[in-house]
Amino acid sequence: MAILFQTSVGDSGAWVGALQDLLPHDEFRVWTGNAADLGDPADIDIAIVWDIPLEVLNTLPNLRAMLLLGAGGSHLRPVEDLPKVPIARLADPAVAHDMAAYAMAWVLHFHRNLDRYAQQQTQQLWKRHSYPPPADYTVGILGLGNIGGFVADAAHALGYAVRGWSRSGRSHPNAATFGDQPETPDNSLGDFLSGTDALVNVLPLTPATKALIGASELNQLRPGACVINMGRGATFDDEGLIDTLNSGHLSGAVLDVFRREPLGSESPLWTHPKIVVTPHISGSTFPRTSAPLLAANVERVRAGEDPHPLFDPTRGY
Repeated sequence: MAILFQTSVGDSGAWVGALQDLLPHDEFRVWTGNAADLGDPADIDIAIVWDIPLEVLNTLPNLRAMLLLGAGGSHLRPVEDLPKVPIARLADPAVAHDMAAYAMAWVLHFHRNLDRYAQQQTQQLWKRHSYPPPADYTVGILGLGNIGGFVADAAHALGYAVRGWSRSGRSHPNAATFGDQPETPDNSLGDFLSGTDALVNVLPLTPATKALIGASELNQLRPGACVINMGRGATFDDEGLIDTLNSGHLSGAVLDVFRREPLGSESPLWTHPKIVVTPHISGSTFPRTSAPLLAANVERVRAGEDPHPLFDPTRGY
């Protein structure tokens, strides 16, 4: 049997080389957009892919599993076109660590007034600003799964007060946790936001999280708070974010994810003076650490087991 590989990000050769070292008896076929890349489709039993057209996968009659090259799958649309096989996300701790470092870089940027000093430099203005000790500056994390847990640990290690919100009310040893569980009705999203200085979003995109954060929610953050979105763009209402920045309630926002990517040239997010745009680079997936996880899932599938962690198309993660 053969393995189909596809990615639109990074070096396919490096990926296939790392995987081939771990799976020396497998044939890898790299999808570049041509039907000829498949060879005999009946030979392919596993697809390691990111954003391959779903119709391609549905031409593979003996496909047994689809292994994603990322932690999320909200881009896999339409859901009804997904192959009817187990789909696994890539939960690489190295990626979560990378994303936590990105989040902390921007938390420090705003906490230590680096945004203000960058503006002062354009004015040749020498003026110092005080800042609270980390224990008095709260990092609030939307989503306490694998990535959110790493962010909580990183913030805690730097001495910050940490709180986290998830729909399940998941607990974490280094964070005060909030959720919408019936048994804890006081632990609401509003309670979580009202004590947050730096809001870091790592929520997946689901029907429940789409447009979850708008102007009303952002205005519940502490005055001067900042926003760092590295989850999904559609979790935030862009107009509400801009309005809250313009009102002066928020000090700034860093956006790494957007409703439509690449971000269109017409978007006001590009030019807003309080917004930093980065092109979905908060975390990188490296073959050195991820290939062993993918190879292990290949072995599981070949042994008649499900790969893990499984992706649930109805939930979006």
